[in-house]
Amino acid sequence: MSGGVTEWPTDNSTNPFIRYRTLQNSYWVGRSLGGTDTDHVALVDRLDRAIAAIDGTGFRVTPLVPADAASEALGVDVWTKNDTHNVAGSHKARHLMGLLLHLELRRVSNRTPLAIASCGNAAFAAATLGKASKRPVHVHIPEGASPVVVEMLRARSALLTVCPRLDSDPPGDPCLHRFHEALGKGELPFCVQGSENGLTIDGGATIGHEVADQLAMLGLPVDRIFVQVGGGALGSALFQGLRDALALGVLTAMPKFHCVQSEGCAPLARAWERVAMRALRSLDNESLFDEGHGAVALALSDPLAKPAVKEALRDPGFLLLSAGFFVCGFHVAFIAVHMPGVIALCGLAPEVGAWSLAIIGLFNIAGSFGVGWAIGRWRMKSLLSLI
Repeated sequence: MSGGVTEWPTDNSTNPFIRYRTLQNSYWVGRSLGGTDTDHVALVDRLDRAIAAIDGTGFRVTPLVPADAASEALGVDVWTKNDTHNVAGSHKARHLMGLLLHLELRRVSNRTPLAIASCGNAAFAAATLGKASKRPVHVHIPEGASPVVVEMLRARSALLTVCPRLDSDPPGDPCLHRFHEALGKGELPFCVQGSENGLTIDGGATIGHEVADQLAMLGLPVDRIFVQVGGGALGSALFQGLRDALALGVLTAMPKFHCVQSEGCAPLARAWERVAMRALRSLDNESLFDEGHGAVALALSDPLAKPAVKEALRDPGFLLLSAGFFVCGFHVAFIAVHMPGVIALCGLAPEVGAWSLAIIGLFNIAGSFGVGWAIGRWRMKSLLSLI
């Protein structure tokens, strides 16, 4: 959450970008630039009216409904969130609305092209929002794109580039290669991949906010959430929205998350496995436990590890954080080692030293729980400085 929000929104608007505006990064960007709450609501309303004029509907809170057939088949209560009747027929438009708000608030020229690599729901959503906001949207599509989709994109005034594979292309999607080339020429990423534009999570989080509100109103305890993802932006956005609800007391516990992907197309699973393998390779198993010195040794055998460490050592925040933990750990260790001896020199009973250490440990536990509670309500940087 941004802006130090301490209360869950109580606005009853049917538009999630108005109802949950104080939980969105774009809202606080606007406020930091001198805008008011009224200004932000007016901006969302203006864009939403333009979108509805093109698509037939603006953004609306979508239902959480029981899935009777699935419940009967599985023997548990199953509920589904249906976003297919929202703008452009999918949740993708929510992600892009979050980006559009940032563009509008920062007064980015509407002559700057917005780029996306897609031939499906995301491209259609991007073209819809681009036409509504009078911004050019450059869509990179494959050679075999559906003629129906191509016609739909042209009807929304999208600028289309067909992307055949070139002999000089590295492995991967040629549409994505051309998309990156467009970014290098000054176009802006208007897409739903968090790895290409992290702000895409902002708008998508409204789904999590809605789900949390609906669960609370229905009094439904939720144990697990299954979400179909590609690269993971939807899962990240949903998780962010629910985490906001947990921090503000709407939820009492986070449900377990299951990101579901088809076996033939699982980019998030592949990325997760690659990260895990890199982490394992970064540890030199032969020197993980140095028996000769009794110490744990970190071997920077992975070529990505050394640049990461160098970058961390150049970051003042990392150095200050490390220094803070060192000072804290040094004092605790110093007291634990020397206090019993000092008490003995003062002629006090050994029990005094034992009780002293026990009280210190007790307050460490209480402090850990207290700080854990506090970071859900205030900035971690401020709390760490205070400590």
